Formats: sequence, structure tokens, C-alpha cells
Amino acid sequence: MVALCAFGSCIALNPRFADEDEDGASETGGAASSTESGTDTDSDSESDTDSSDSSDSSDTESDESGAPLPDLGDAARDGPPFDSFVDDFEDGVIDPRWSAPSCSAGCSVEESNGAMAYTLSGSQACSCTLQTLDFYSLRDDSVLLDVPAITNFHPPLRFFMAVTNANGDTIEYGFDGDDVFYAQVVVGDSVVFSETSTYGSGPRYWQIREQGGVVYFESSTDSAAWDIEMETDTPFDVGRVWFYFGSVVEDTMPSSIGISAPNYNIVP
Repeated sequence: MVALCAFGSCIALNPRFADEDEDGASETGGAASSTESGTDTDSDSESDTDSSDSSDSSDTESDESGAPLPDLGDAARDGPPFDSFVDDFEDGVIDPRWSAPSCSAGCSVEESNGAMAYTLSGSQACSCTLQTLDFYSLRDDSVLLDVPAITNFHPPLRFFMAVTNANGDTIEYGFDGDDVFYAQVVVGDSVVFSETSTYGSGPRYWQIREQGGVVYFESSTDSAAWDIEMETDTPFDVGRVWFYFGSVVEDTMPSSIGISAPNYNIVP
């Protein structure tokens, strides 16, 4: 289900149906029958009225001139802002607004001790991620993860947060085991942006923020003052994206590692 940098999701669209034409046909037939019985004037008037009503009821939204606007369907609509979903991971049960964890052998994720806890055995390559079930909008908004300092600098390890669209394009930001923050953007099969910055003292709060057509990758020690680690032009429409976060180990490690995220979109 989950690729290393991104994974896609499918959205089932609900087609719109209307029965007005069927009702109109029935009423027209009634008018023809009345004509044969010699009451054509009244029935014609009734038919005209019903037809007009049917036409009015079949209209959808219209602009100021009265012209109907096209129904673009759910796929064209933005999601709610990311800050409409927060999680403190306190009840020990994964919130149903998250999809089921996707984990390979050697990795696990569970809500435990007030945090979303990732455990990596170190014995083999593995990946483990958790994704929002529904889509949200990052446009002129941000999404934040609380990640206490990581101290195991094994090069095969990555721990990250990301947003992805229905095409599988991704904006990813996280910690690389070489002791750096990294940001990467993948569109289609191409990496269109890739940079690193010093992880330093291990700032606790990580944030992806979009504003005015620019994506900012930010960190903070106190969730009040933010440092911009990297930035790039917004690579695709972020009004309808899913969030996921997790860990990837590309090779064996000297020991097992546990990484916990105590809060999602929550700061003190």
C-alpha cells in the first residue's frame, strides 16, 4: 500500500441522478389522454405548468446571471483545513480518522503511553506509516508533528512526515539518520526538490506550511519561534491531500530503535 516516498489513494465519486425527465414524461402522457376525452384546454395548461415546474427543479446552482454552474463533483473540492483534525494519542486506541497502519516485517506502530510509538527491530529493512483516512487542505495552512529529539543516528533510518495527493505526488520532510533534516518533493516519477539542513539540537516540533505558493519546512524547540529549514515553490495543488508519517529503515541497524510522536497538530 505504501511506497517509500508516496502512496496514492482512490476516491469514489458519487454521480448525480435526476428523475425530473421521467416525471415530465408521465405528465405529458396524462395531457394526451385528456385531449382525447375533450378536455384539451385544461390539460394543456396543466401540462405546461408541470413542465415548467419540472424544468425549474432540475436546475442546479446558478451564477448571478442565472446561468447554471457546472457540477464539478467531489474530486474538484478542497478538503477541510488540516487544523480541523488534532490528536493527542492519549486513549491508547488509534483514532478512526487514521487509516490502518501499514507496516512491513520488522516494524510496528501503536498508540501507547500517550504517543504514537514506532518500533524498529533493526534486524532488516522495513517501513511503517500511518495516514489520514480523509483528505485535507494545506493551502495557506500548516500541519505539525510533535517529535521528541531522535538520538539514534543510524544512517539507514528515516523518520518523516508528508502530504500526498491522489496521483501519489508527495511533499516529505523529516529526519535522516546521517543527522540531518531533509525535504523532498516527488512529482510523478521525478524528484523535483531535495535539500538537507543540520538537525542540530533536535528541535521537537516539525511543520510543513504552505503560504502564497511556497512550501516551508520548519522546526521549533518551543512551538512559538519557528526556523525555516528549507523552502520551495508549491509543486502541485495542495487543496486536497492526505497526511502520513512514519519510519523507513533501508538496511539492518546495530540495534532496535523506538521513536514516538506525542501529538499531532497540538502544541502546548
